[in-house]
Amino acid sequence: MKNLKKMAAILAAAAISATSLASFSLSASALDTTDEPPYTAWLFFQAGGDMKKNSDADKGTADYDPDENNISGTEATITGDGEYSVDVTMGTGSETIECMFLQTNINGYAYITDGQDILKDGVKIEITSIEVKRADGTTSEIPYNGPSEKAYGTDNEGVALRMNIYNTWGNDVKDIDNKPTGGLMGGDTVVVNFKVSNMVKPVNYGDVDGDGAYTIDDAFMTLKEYATLQAGGDKTFDDAVKQRADVDGDGSITNNDAFLILQFYSRLNAGEKITAKDLFPAAK
Repeated sequence: MKNLKKMAAILAAAAISATSLASFSLSASALDTTDEPPYTAWLFFQAGGDMKKNSDADKGTADYDPDENNISGTEATITGDGEYSVDVTMGTGSETIECMFLQTNINGYAYITDGQDILKDGVKIEITSIEVKRADGTTSEIPYNGPSEKAYGTDNEGVALRMNIYNTWGNDVKDIDNKPTGGLMGGDTVVVNFKVSNMVKPVNYGDVDGDGAYTIDDAFMTLKEYATLQAGGDKTFDDAVKQRADVDGDGSITNNDAFLILQFYSRLNAGEKITAKDLFPAAK
C-alpha cells in the first residue's frame, strides 16, 4: 500500500518518371498504405509505350491515368511471410525496359519500434527470380543481379515498401540488363517472383493502451492493473496488453512496471531523446 501511495503521488505530480520518365510520374499509387495485412503488391513497369503505373485498386480514382496503365498485370495479395509473384503482359512490345520496380502498400513503420531502421530492421522483400513467359509458349530468364545498395526503399512519401529493379529516376538502380535477350514482344508476360519475410509486429513496450503514443495513461493503466491483482481481483489485461505493460520483463505486472513507464513518459515529456530500449529491460 505504501508503494501504491508513492506511485499515486508520482503520477499526480507528473500529470503536468517522364514518358521516358519525365512525364511518367513515379508516385506509384493512391492505394492507401496500411498497417495490417492483407497488403497489395504490383509491378510498376514501363517498356517503350507499354506502361503500368498503378495498382488495379486505383481504377476510378483521380490518380489513375489509363494512358499510364495501358497494359494488364497480375497483383499479389500479401498475407504474411511467404513467396509471391506479380506480372505484366506486354501490349505492343519493346526491346528495352525503362523502369521496373515492385511496389507495395506495406507501411514499413508498422513493423519497427523506436530506434529501428525501416529497411534494415523491418519487413524484408527479396527478388528470387524474373522470367519472361513468351507468347509462343517458351520461357526465358531475365538475370537478376541485385539487390544493389539503393534497391530496397520506400515510395515518395517514405512509408510504403518498394523494391527497385531497374529505376534510374533518382535511384540509379540497374539490377537487370534493361535489354532482355530477344526483347519483349506483344503478349509476352514479365513475371517477378519474390519472397517476404520478417513480417512480425514489434512489441511497443510502454504503450499499454496501444494508441501509438507514450502517455501518463499508460502508467495509470498499469498501476490500476497491479492494484487490482494485489487486491485479489481478476486480471483485465489480455496477453498483448500485458506484454506491453510488463516493461521490466519479469512476467508480472508490478508497481515497478508502472514506475518505469511513468519515468519514460516524464523524460520524453521533458524533451529528452530516449527510446524504450534505453529504459525498459524487456525492450533490450
